Amino acid sequence: MFTTSPLEAFVCREVIETLYYPDKPFSYHRHVVVTTVLTFSTMLVSMTTCDLGIVLEITGGLSATALAYLFPAMAYYKLCTGPWYSRQKLPAAVCTVFGVVVMFLSLVLALKKMWNGEGGAGKVCE
Repeated sequence: MFTTSPLEAFVCREVIETLYYPDKPFSYHRHVVVTTVLTFSTMLVSMTTCDLGIVLEITGGLSATALAYLFPAMAYYKLCTGPWYSRQKLPAAVCTVFGVVVMFLSLVLALKKMWNGEGGAGKVCE
């Protein structure tokens, strides 16, 4: 866990820098403020939540499906020449539809588990 948090903070900090301050030079003050806000917001979530299983399940279901099925198929579909209904693009379209179905099912099952209180979701903090 000691090596995971700094790596994730680095990625998040870089995204914030690129998104909100694309043309500004590096500022040590901004670096410290962003890192502090990230650290304390992470600590706040961890202290107010008993079970992050449902959060990880929803995040994993959505992001893993997008990375495995949707993004590669949609990139192939976009880069491949020819009309949208061509036979060459059919496997990418099928993969995209399959990815959307898997993403929807994983989200519905995770929310159902949360709603029913299965797997420790909704447990009272002690």
